[in-house]
Order: sequence, then C-alpha cells, then structure tokens
Amino acid sequence: MHPTRQKLLDTGLTIATDKGLRGLTVRELAAAAEVNLGTFVYHFGNRDAFIDELVELWYARGTYPSALATFEATMVAVIALVARQRSFINRLFGNALAGESAAQRFLLSLPRRHPLLLLEQVRKAQAEGSLVAGNPLQLMIFIMGSVGLPLVIAGGGRQL
Repeated sequence: MHPTRQKLLDTGLTIATDKGLRGLTVRELAAAAEVNLGTFVYHFGNRDAFIDELVELWYARGTYPSALATFEATMVAVIALVARQRSFINRLFGNALAGESAAQRFLLSLPRRHPLLLLEQVRKAQAEGSLVAGNPLQLMIFIMGSVGLPLVIAGGGRQL
C-alpha cells in the first residue's frame, strides 16, 4: 500500500475514533495527514469510498493454520477489538443511527460476516476433530455467550 494512502487511513481512524464517521471531514483529514485535497482525491476519489475502505481496514484480520486456531483467533480478536475500540464502535453505531450511509452499510454487512464466519469456523473445527460434535450453531452461541460475552462486558480480551 502506498505510504500516503496508509497515512490517510491511519489518520482517518484516529479522527473517526475521536469524532465518529460523521465528524470526519475530508479537509480536516487532509490537514491532519499533511496532504492536499488533490492527494486525497487521487487515492480515494471521494469521502464515501474512503469511509468504506477505512471501516473495512478496521475490520480486517489475518488467517491461521487450522480451523480451531482460526476460530480461537477470531474470538480473541473480536473480544479484544470490542474492548479496545469501544469508542469507535459506539460512534459507528451512533453514526449509523444518524444516517451515515457508510456506517449503515458496514453494520448491515455484519450478519453475513461474524455469525456466518464463526459458524463456518466451528464446522471446520468439528470436521478436523478439534471441537465436539453437535449442532454447530448451538455450540457457537454457547461459546460466545459463556466465554466471549463476559470478557466483552468486563472489558477484557487484551490478556488472552
């Protein structure tokens, strides 16, 4: 990734965490990243395209060698992310409720992401024999409710 593009995204994440997506203006972003508006347009085209990429970048995570390792890493990452990024997540929901289309698009995409991703990881871990047999959906809900939710509520996850 081009260093200037990355700088704009990093700066945008900082601004969005502080002010929310609705509070992020292209002019402020360009000034904070020390680039001109033309550079922003060159890299992203418009604010909506930038916000879409910013939210996707925030959401992205890596891959792991086994189904169980992938499931564990995903759970740990989600728990830690929620604990660490409460301000950004709160603002993301607030922005969506206030009509910010990029935030709405991202939040509406989550049901296709987290639940289906975790469910597929449970199924793969069961197939490789590293998780008990049973209804994958019930197992996923049990794990998320008994392990994930208490850690999120307690603000944990960084120590995992």
